[in-house]
Amino acid sequence: MPDQNHPTKTTQHLIAASTVTGTNVYDLSGEKIGQIYDLMLNRVSGITEYAIMNFGGVFGIGEHYHPLPWHLLRYDEKRGGYVINIDTKKLQDAPAYAVSDETAWRDESYPSRVTDYYGNQIA
Repeated sequence: MPDQNHPTKTTQHLIAASTVTGTNVYDLSGEKIGQIYDLMLNRVSGITEYAIMNFGGVFGIGEHYHPLPWHLLRYDEKRGGYVINIDTKKLQDAPAYAVSDETAWRDESYPSRVTDYYGNQIA
């Protein structure tokens, strides 16, 4: 039953961040490559800057979090998930951190390293 004290989690143009968490991410061929683990929001503007995707590993072993600039993801209604136009090899080499270590974001240069890595890549 919907919680009457909270607004609808989705509208035609809006979605609650809690709904995005766990959404599958696919490559252009339709292969599932990961899931959205979390979102990183700009503290001042509130704009979503990065989606944190879990990627790699087997049964959670060797899995890493990969921050993806939000503008690289495109929602695909048919798949019910996000699609990225990034080669798997490029993702494997991208800035990432182990599931057991979320300290990367404490380094003030980390976001710019992520942005620089993806450069002018478009969705």
